[in-house]
Amino acid sequence: MILTEADNFPTDLYMAQGLNALLGGRYELRTVPSADLEAQLTDDVALTLLTEVDYRTGRRLDLAGLTARAHERGILTVWDLAHSAGAFPVDLNAAGADFAVGCGYKFLNGGPGAPSFLFVAERHQDSAQAFLSGWMGHADPFEMAREFTPLPARGATWWAPPPFSA
Repeated sequence: MILTEADNFPTDLYMAQGLNALLGGRYELRTVPSADLEAQLTDDVALTLLTEVDYRTGRRLDLAGLTARAHERGILTVWDLAHSAGAFPVDLNAAGADFAVGCGYKFLNGGPGAPSFLFVAERHQDSAQAFLSGWMGHADPFEMAREFTPLPARGATWWAPPPFSA
């Protein structure tokens, strides 16, 4: 079962619904009021899908606290940071988060068309398989190869352009 807030950002709900449909509807998506989240961290929950900051009110969930309580029950966590990344510091490693997603066009000031991002905790990188592959995940993106070769999970460095010099 996937546990989320009843008032979660609509796209997060759509993604969970679409993934479940793709998997044949085998999983339950339990939506509960945010006040009931902690009480709903039960043994039948496999994953939480939560947004750190409510897009309508600005209310902030306790990322570290909810992650810790989920982990006490063996529950994985996925956090949506679209309304928090860039607005204030977010330390996913210190919080023990398993996975996070977000966008670069809001508070990271990327503007329209800016890329999104995915965080995978180091402890999951060898076993988490990305089914959708893209240019920035290629082991050598500037090779422009026709076949995808994934960037190695461990010890990988993010490509950055050379420093600008006048």
